[in-house]
Amino acid sequence: MLRISQSLKEIYFKSNLRSISIFNANYKQDKNSHQIPTLSNFTPIYKFEYVRVLSIVNRLKFYNTIFTGVLIPSSLILSELEVIHQDFIVNSTVMGLTTCASLYIVGILANKFIGFVYLNKEENSLRIAYIDFWGHRKDIEVPLNDMIPFSEVPTSITDLFYLKFCRFSNEEVLKINFKYGIVLNRDKFKKVFPLA
Repeated sequence: MLRISQSLKEIYFKSNLRSISIFNANYKQDKNSHQIPTLSNFTPIYKFEYVRVLSIVNRLKFYNTIFTGVLIPSSLILSELEVIHQDFIVNSTVMGLTTCASLYIVGILANKFIGFVYLNKEENSLRIAYIDFWGHRKDIEVPLNDMIPFSEVPTSITDLFYLKFCRFSNEEVLKINFKYGIVLNRDKFKKVFPLA
């Protein structure tokens, strides 16, 4: 069993995931040989390795919605033509809708999760890369003085899984996880997130 799981991990890390790549940028290698997107005027200070998994979950809900949307009407048509039995319609509808609902519920947790944080050379602005509702990368630039400190953000039960990254100028709430995230530049990270 252990050998199988190690083989699966090797296949996963060696596979070419360009078709589902969420971060298209110039890459440079770090010590752990993981790829980190770099930007010309920005230095990466934080990365969340599991953002790709969250992105895949968000993309699966899109593909599953399309699949279910095609499966149900086509099974109704085939049932009317008496090609398939009516039990297949019930089974495919229940399985498709249950899978869609499950992926959308998990997708709510995975939505707006920060994958990378970059600090510019002047150290007055952040570039934040996060995943959106459909699993695509979105980049925003946030001045440091626009960031609400984590000590001022109200606590909630979700703080066990992620912290809320809030801004003064926008009500959009992003999610960041320091427990499983990797700090790439500790000095610059402490300037940006002093209490983390």
